[in-house]
Amino acid sequence: MNLKRVFAGVAAAATMLGGLAIGATTANAAPTDPASITVNNAQPGHTYTAYKFANITPLDRGGYDVTTLTTPNTVSTALYTALTTAAALQKPPVTPQSWWSANPAAAVATLDNAALRQFAEALKANVAELQQTGTPLMIAETDKPTTGTIANLTEGWYAVADSNGPLAIVATPINGETNLPIKTPHEQGQYDIQANGTFNAKAGEQLVVMNTPKKSVDTPEVSAGDTVTYTVTDTIPETAKMFKDFTYSLTDMPASGISIISGSAVIDGVESPYPFTRGTGDATNTWTVTIPNAENFAGMKVTLTYTAKITAEIAESNVAANSVYSNGSYVAVGETKPTTVQSLKAAVAKVFTNDFTLKKVDASGHPLTGAKFIISKTVGSKTYYGIYDTTHNTWDWTNTDNTKATSFMNDGDSEVTFNNLAAGTYTITETQVPNGFAASFAQPFQITVTRTGDNQVATSLEKDDDTFGLVTLDNTTTSKPVITVKNVQNVTQLPLTGAAGITMLVVVALLLGGAGALIAVRSRSLKRQLNA
Repeated sequence: MNLKRVFAGVAAAATMLGGLAIGATTANAAPTDPASITVNNAQPGHTYTAYKFANITPLDRGGYDVTTLTTPNTVSTALYTALTTAAALQKPPVTPQSWWSANPAAAVATLDNAALRQFAEALKANVAELQQTGTPLMIAETDKPTTGTIANLTEGWYAVADSNGPLAIVATPINGETNLPIKTPHEQGQYDIQANGTFNAKAGEQLVVMNTPKKSVDTPEVSAGDTVTYTVTDTIPETAKMFKDFTYSLTDMPASGISIISGSAVIDGVESPYPFTRGTGDATNTWTVTIPNAENFAGMKVTLTYTAKITAEIAESNVAANSVYSNGSYVAVGETKPTTVQSLKAAVAKVFTNDFTLKKVDASGHPLTGAKFIISKTVGSKTYYGIYDTTHNTWDWTNTDNTKATSFMNDGDSEVTFNNLAAGTYTITETQVPNGFAASFAQPFQITVTRTGDNQVATSLEKDDDTFGLVTLDNTTTSKPVITVKNVQNVTQLPLTGAAGITMLVVVALLLGGAGALIAVRSRSLKRQLNA
């Protein structure tokens, strides 16, 4: 804008905004009708105070008269100072005009959007020199951004001071007319403002604050190979309507061990019409869904669902986090390049797997090799036997035939490890014992796997159905718990405690009873022979 041309004289200023006149003697009396100013997006902890600096009165012949207040007498000085500051910022700088001091509010009425912003910034330092009026709008610290009203005003032109934000220049409706030549600038940040008496407050230096989305996963406890469904919910900010061409997006960042299934994403229950973009470089697993022209959907809830497969890469830590941020992009006031804002926090959903190890020993605790095991779990009335894909290190739990179950053998090593299992109860069956050991004592037993903690995974084990007391739990709550499973060669090697001890005592008792009976029979026979 060329302020030299705008500020050239009273006549030019009187016609710039169509119907404004300056200092006209045919104006009606200064307005005393009650008025108010509506503040959209009023921020928690902020106070909004109105300072009147001019009357706007209808003219008998049509149009409006803009007159600078004379009370207090500092109003003209404060306006003139801010005007000259704004003029000096123009390129090239504008020389102050002599008539500005007589009615500076009339000169303010000629400013375009950019110059008006500079004027407001300059006026903020001296706003207290204007006429403070009405009831300030105070928003409690505990409230959310809201819409409020500065009440008990009279019709006119105001500077609205934000206790922790920029100054706004706002005219009230006049005689019920809300579409005056003087209005809040229809620009980025105020794009939705179509009438006088309303403006959009800023959140600090930012008009748009992105919400923190919410994220959940249908099955947090997983085995490698499982498919899970993620749900992300968010609300497009109400303040998106303040901007033209506002772009909203969700950026999803799955950790290693989570593989997004292509084409599975659905928004609000239907296949997404919006584009999805995959990340590159180090962010190849990152993807973004973008909703353009989101000002048309301000305040609307967005629900994004998609599926993912849990892969063996989760094995290292047994936990994989999936984070999502919400983002907004718009052209800020006075800028040409987009401003990007992001939610302060990410929403995170985690999935967990568990590992445990079987260690084979003999009755003396020496390591054994050559044992084979299968693992199964019961769901309802059916038993499913685990099939382990050694190429991809994933589990398949759809098999009900124990002959097709994967056999785990500790050949060359006394240990067998079961990796990437979901929490739950499993049955371990030893299908082959080491050479020279009794298979009759190798009974199936149950292990219940539970997880404690969140960021640091710990697997807890509980056992059941250990008839002979040959199973012991070592390090029962750790990231890698160990189960010691003994093999024995005969009944005499069974532990002398628990059910196995009872079994041992029964066997010994039976043997002793049998021996006693045999001795008694032989004693009677010998006695008869001696008496013959």
